[in-house]
Amino acid sequence: MRLVARSRVAASSQQLFDWHMRPGAFQRLVPPWESVRQEGLEAPVTEGSLRRLRVSPLGIPWLA
Repeated sequence: MRLVARSRVAASSQQLFDWHMRPGAFQRLVPPWESVRQEGLEAPVTEGSLRRLRVSPLGIPWLA
């Protein structure tokens, strides 16, 4: 199964990338009804970096 979605945004790809790299971007993208939180400090995303997430209500850990 393959899912493809596209959106037109009135910004350059660099502007979009920069927005996603700003502190707090992950939490701004998580819908308010989802209980997902990032564990630890929010360091800048770099190639090969990892994020530890906690998915509730069961508290399932997720490494991304």
